[in-house]
Amino acid sequence: MPKQQKLRILVPTDFTPHSIEALHFAATHTPATMREIHLLHTIHEEASTPGYYRTKAHAADDRPFDAIAQDMMHTFLNTAIKQYPTLSPLIKSNTLHITFLDGQPSARILEYSALKNINMIVMGTHNRRGPKGWFIPSHTREVLQKTTIPVTVVKAQGA
Repeated sequence: MPKQQKLRILVPTDFTPHSIEALHFAATHTPATMREIHLLHTIHEEASTPGYYRTKAHAADDRPFDAIAQDMMHTFLNTAIKQYPTLSPLIKSNTLHITFLDGQPSARILEYSALKNINMIVMGTHNRRGPKGWFIPSHTREVLQKTTIPVTVVKAQGA
């Protein structure tokens, strides 16, 4: 009997509670033996997101953004485990692939999906509505418009 191929799920993260919900959804809606999860963070250029990597915790930090992003990923994963202890085995397993890429998030999400033959994308949403939604770019919206693979959009509890 042929071995069943694992479902490759991409969870882009911006380290927010919305991303924690997306990771939790991806981990709990597919049996662990049937999936591998790719966690992707896109490192922005400072001009496009001023202050993103220079938060209070990293205000005086002069390290490159990728080093700060790795610290933020570590904090994100610890926060995810505290919120959902059932994520601990996934985060400590070899079925969670963590990747950092430079560039514009939606473009990198689409490129990574093609490169890694991703079968499904699970994204958190900030759920911006009204004028904010008109003027602030939505990476989720752009991915939904441009991809040919299934996308599940989740929002944080209470959002």
